[in-house]
Amino acid sequence: PNLMILKDKLFNESASSYEIDAIEIEQFNIAQKDIYRMKSWAGASTRDQQLQLKKINIDGLSFNLNKLDLPAFDVALMLDSAGLIKTAEISAAENRLLINIKPAKDNYIINIDAQRWRLPLYPYPILTKLNANGVISDNLLQLNEIEATLYNGSLKGNFETDLTSSTLASSGKFDAENIYVGDMADELKLNTHVDGKLNISGDFMLDVDKLANTIALRQLQSKFYVDDGRLRKVNIGEAMRSGNLSGITDFTSLKGNISYSNETYRFSSLALKDKQLFANGYINLTADQQVTGVINAKIALKRPISARLAITGKLNALRLKK
Repeated sequence: PNLMILKDKLFNESASSYEIDAIEIEQFNIAQKDIYRMKSWAGASTRDQQLQLKKINIDGLSFNLNKLDLPAFDVALMLDSAGLIKTAEISAAENRLLINIKPAKDNYIINIDAQRWRLPLYPYPILTKLNANGVISDNLLQLNEIEATLYNGSLKGNFETDLTSSTLASSGKFDAENIYVGDMADELKLNTHVDGKLNISGDFMLDVDKLANTIALRQLQSKFYVDDGRLRKVNIGEAMRSGNLSGITDFTSLKGNISYSNETYRFSSLALKDKQLFANGYINLTADQQVTGVINAKIALKRPISARLAITGKLNALRLKK
């Protein structure tokens, strides 16, 4: 702006306001404890109607969250005649992530679109496409409609997180279909023990661990189904014959339930089928990678072979319990 005109406008008795088209701000940082204050910042100009600001551009906005490292954002805040936020347009990662926020009474309506965007949490999965709609109200972010595609499959669900929580405590529901586990494991460099086309749905509760920059799961209740896959490092047929678990078990279908609580995964109501092989049972996996479980297996021959396999040991060195 012309500073001399601005000086005259601000220090005379004229009732007309002076308009500033835009203010540019670089490298602005907001701590998590101050997020709730943002709603009132733009409205501060309403206290002096001699100055009317139309737009605030922020290049390199960063949120210093207690438990999550986010990328820097570019922000465009459009203000109305009263100095309140009319729309907020936020972008990151070369516009692969776009966020639009609009006020609605005491809440904010939020829409998120992403293309080939990598989630900023280990193991950093890439979302081929993401669309989410929700609301920010009383420091609670609620994404009520989430649709995404990843690893040749689809994901739907809802999600909410407490922005005042020191761990960004979150919860939600999810329904994923036709996720190719092998493709995901290869791209993320994960050592998975199951391969195939995964369908899984359920409820979850989680925190964010900033030191590890990963998700700290608190609770999980889900059902899963895997088509045309294999168990790696476990050969059920060979274990029935010789007592040696090492190897691979191919299957046409594998289904069951997965729950998590008290730092233990529980795989229950397991049912595996492949040609003449049938198996069912349960597996428990603790935080220190210790495995316990029982598998009841049957090979349907003219003279069927059945066995009860009690499994124990570390995840990377499973053995049959004697």
